[in-house]
Amino acid sequence: MIGNKVSENPDLRILGVLTVSDIQAFLLRKEKNIRTINDLKGKKIGVTPNTSAEYALETVLYFNQISLKNVKIVNDIPSKLNERFISGELDAILMWEPNIYRTLSKIGDNGFILNDINMPLIYQTLSGKKANLEEKKEAVERFVKALDQAEKFLNSNPEQSKLIIKSRISSTSEYIEYVWSKHQFNLSLPQNFLILLENQLKWSNLKKNPSIKKIPHLLNYFDFSFLESVDRKKIMIIR
Repeated sequence: MIGNKVSENPDLRILGVLTVSDIQAFLLRKEKNIRTINDLKGKKIGVTPNTSAEYALETVLYFNQISLKNVKIVNDIPSKLNERFISGELDAILMWEPNIYRTLSKIGDNGFILNDINMPLIYQTLSGKKANLEEKKEAVERFVKALDQAEKFLNSNPEQSKLIIKSRISSTSEYIEYVWSKHQFNLSLPQNFLILLENQLKWSNLKKNPSIKKIPHLLNYFDFSFLESVDRKKIMIIR
């Protein structure tokens, strides 16, 4: 989770967001009679702790006025959660791709995704250590410009891009097609990313040490110069 990385690495600098992805979801079992978010009350929900999924779970429950006391949280690693969900031990899990796709493939018609939930998005970022970025500034600038060109190619040539990706990674055409629309390829720095970062840090501090009220000044963890060299309009963060 990017919020934890920022707090644990004061030399980290964020250069940009590569993709914004809607790849987290509640996976449910049909026989458990869960059709809405409120039906999760009293149910066993699996999640991996200290991840974006745990943050998403607690955030979604909070905004739907469901106390953590009214659900049974089960913590485990993704592979074990998938096994326990498929076996029927867990009523629901909050998971991310490609685990969702793999689990649905195994459980068949008995599993489904809970839709109409305002789930926090995943921001996949480009970052580096301050000293390294300063030492290799020209190389990093060229790399960021290459990423911008790649993004434009992806968005202009989706079918060709899918074939290229399939040839480079061990994945099926079916999965690539399934997950493609869940990603927005847009090299940028949106204001919503900064808001999410702030909220994740506040949440993380609250879990680790409730006495910590302040979070670091997050703008100090950004290096805007590289994205500015590509297109200043890509930076939407208010400074």
